[in-house]
Amino acid sequence: NIQSGNVSTTTAAITRSLHTGVTVSALPTAGVANAGAIQYVTDASATTIGSVVVGGGANKVMVWSDGADWKIFAS
Repeated sequence: NIQSGNVSTTTAAITRSLHTGVTVSALPTAGVANAGAIQYVTDASATTIGSVVVGGGANKVMVWSDGADWKIFAS
């Protein structure tokens, strides 16, 4: 199911707007989100592309799920 302004799946794994962003702790597990899912986070501790995202910082980055971890792909 796709809703205007939000991305959701039939299992409701991702329901937040990509424009609003979420904290890392609010991300569903990468396995639940499925490989290829993307999200904007607002509190990454680093901006290194390809690294596993960790919260607690002030960096705003785009992350993607590889099915096992959320990884930074743009800052």
